[in-house]
Amino acid sequence: MYKKVFQISNGRKQQLIFKDRLKLVTLLTTLFIFALSIPGISYFAIIITFFCLVIPPLSKILRESITIGRKKKTIPAKSFLVALIPLFLFSITYFTAVFGYNLVDETTAIRGVVLINISYIIGYNINFKQPFNYIYVYLALIAGGVVFVYLSVNSSSVSDIIDRSAPNFWKPGEDPVNGTVLDLYSMLGTGLIPFAFYGKNQLFNSKRYNLTAIACLIVGFMSLYTSILLQGRKAIISLFVVLATTTLFKLKSVEKKDVRNFYVFLLIFLSLLLIVTFDTVAGAIFKNFEIFNRLQNEGLESGRYQAWAEILTAMPNHLFGGRAFPISESYAHNIWLDVFYDGGFLPMSLLLIFHILHIKPTLRIVFSNLPETIIILIICAMVPTLIGFQGEPVIQASLFYFATSCCFFGLVMRLSQITDLYDTVNEEPSGSEIEMENKLQR
Repeated sequence: MYKKVFQISNGRKQQLIFKDRLKLVTLLTTLFIFALSIPGISYFAIIITFFCLVIPPLSKILRESITIGRKKKTIPAKSFLVALIPLFLFSITYFTAVFGYNLVDETTAIRGVVLINISYIIGYNINFKQPFNYIYVYLALIAGGVVFVYLSVNSSSVSDIIDRSAPNFWKPGEDPVNGTVLDLYSMLGTGLIPFAFYGKNQLFNSKRYNLTAIACLIVGFMSLYTSILLQGRKAIISLFVVLATTTLFKLKSVEKKDVRNFYVFLLIFLSLLLIVTFDTVAGAIFKNFEIFNRLQNEGLESGRYQAWAEILTAMPNHLFGGRAFPISESYAHNIWLDVFYDGGFLPMSLLLIFHILHIKPTLRIVFSNLPETIIILIICAMVPTLIGFQGEPVIQASLFYFATSCCFFGLVMRLSQITDLYDTVNEEPSGSEIEMENKLQR
């Protein structure tokens, strides 16, 4: 009898393991296809993900958000719902405005509302027993976009690349991949390079870490290559900012070996910076690349700063957007100011509220007892995302990229609500991992 019970229990366990792996593979595949930005197919992929991942547990999440009787229950989905409301209102008000001003067509407006909201909901509903599956999810999201940009740039001849734009790999005759899209995805890709060196954790076995690190390096150097080819400065600048931020975080590590590896990696990049800066023989070789000439001649100077000032000055008199006044640039090159310039003050305020609501969840993760690998991943993802928001017209450049960022913020919100499941994870790896899985199963 006991043998039979054990066999049933073991079979049930194997069935659950297979189910979790199938769920992970399906999710990674659909997210990768979505990030590839394939016309029609990518949109269909995210819809499939929504119905397979979100609809089944949606009723449970809503039940968790209800106060039962007089006893006030902990509401794990409250923060998510509070953040979803301004995002939903933003998508409605913004796309209604830009459609009314004939800045987008009806199809783009409807798809924008759908993509933005379901991407955030999907990000929040990604929930795995193994914390490191979140790394694979983020890698799939970033890899898809980087591969799309890489294919577009490398399938084009030099004569086809004009003004830092390359023909779209999926639609060569229209919608070129411009410098903005390149910079946005390249910043996320290069952010994976520090993670490949610093992300190892004692709960992350060597074989799994090595494979993940190789994948991160491939994506990272693909981003660097396309960025250098199209003279994108932001990816390199973002790489150094991510490196500095993760260095500050890692300095508190008690593992001397990790710190030593950190300093070696930091020394390599400082050496490269010196080579580019000073007029040496090696520096002369690097200066054959246009991107380094651009960095040396222009630095961080840009006409976007003047555009920011122009929009901020005119803001009180033009609260309804519609590009009602001229500016010195085609765009403001700032996600919030560009939303204002196109859609008005209300959509900008709602989007700003949505992003502000994720400051506390992000800080909770950074200062939590989550595995260090997960925390470093969040840092390597959040820093280039914010740099991109600050310096590019994100929504106008790529709706798929903005939807990807919403998915990432949903993932951040989810992780911030389960940080208590990882207490003492660095003290007792194996026992803590078992305890974590048991809590998640309950």
